[in-house]
Amino acid sequence: MKFLKFNNSLLNRYLKSDIIFLSILALITLSIRVPLADKFLYEWDSASYALALENYSIVHEQPQAPGYILYVALSKLVNFIFHDANATLIYISIVISILTVFFVYFLSKEMFQRKVAISSAILLTFNPLFWFYGELSAIYIFQAFLSVLIAYLSFKAFKDKGYFIYLSALALGISGGFRLDMVMFLFPLWLFCLWYGKISLTKIIKAILTMVMGVLIWLIPTVISTGSLGNYLKLLSTISSAGSTSLLMGASLYSQLINSGLTVVWSLLGLNLFGADLVLIYLFY
Repeated sequence: MKFLKFNNSLLNRYLKSDIIFLSILALITLSIRVPLADKFLYEWDSASYALALENYSIVHEQPQAPGYILYVALSKLVNFIFHDANATLIYISIVISILTVFFVYFLSKEMFQRKVAISSAILLTFNPLFWFYGELSAIYIFQAFLSVLIAYLSFKAFKDKGYFIYLSALALGISGGFRLDMVMFLFPLWLFCLWYGKISLTKIIKAILTMVMGVLIWLIPTVISTGSLGNYLKLLSTISSAGSTSLLMGASLYSQLINSGLTVVWSLLGLNLFGADLVLIYLFY
């Protein structure tokens, strides 16, 4: 009994320290993003999201395909508070930034240890690329959040089995209502976690059906809004840029090299290779 009491007190201490640490990071995120938030709609896409709050129409590019219907729906709800499209989209980005930091912390703690989790959360909070997109009226911050959320749930499914199998599947399916490419990019990771975690084939099939249900949650109303599935697919075909960036789709070698170079530059910026890594490694290890 004494041993159990000791373990419970230790667990409570860790939970309290986690709450304190994440609360501090949340306050820091708010304090360094709110004063620097963009005062105007950031780009054309931002304007299309703003117009969609008044009249959702993919046909009229309010917003453009694939429609981002769950993002617009969330924005409409938040807009009842701010009554200002730019402020609504920006504060959503800030809150999603905080949630992303939280899940990076929890994922790192699950996979490694608390020191790694602390370092990862701090690095992400001050990462220039993440910081930049976390204070704009743009949807890109959702890519970071959804990637980390699905990775966390998939890892929990791999480790703990149980209901995380279906939670990860549902999150993966629903993510397409925010960013359609999330389903395609993260499906291999999700499937790998289930397969490598030796999940039974029956559960995998049930999980895939759960994912399909998550997809239908946003796909059905999106298709209805365009009139038919044929119309929606036609609108989707107009947004692909593969023809100008991929050799396999007809792009020139020069275009491929430019695109690859940009990918390297943005990746290095995303990795935050500006010295902060070395400082944190020195402090915590």
